[in-house]
Amino acid sequence: MKLVTYEHRGAWRLGAVVEDTVVDLVDLAAAKGESLPSDLLSLIEAGPEALETARRLLAGHGPSTEHRAPLS
Repeated sequence: MKLVTYEHRGAWRLGAVVEDTVVDLVDLAAAKGESLPSDLLSLIEAGPEALETARRLLAGHGPSTEHRAPLS
């Protein structure tokens, strides 16, 4: 899992690179009734539990294009 902070519509977002897209982990978490920090540094500061939440959400996301943005 490659985590990134990226800019989307003027705001910094926590994401995960999947193939040639970025999955917006903040939006994905919100859609599942959970929350994650908005950027990578805050995720690291939140500790292992937050990282495990990100992993679990991403693993359950599957191939859906929902909450994804192209890298380019």
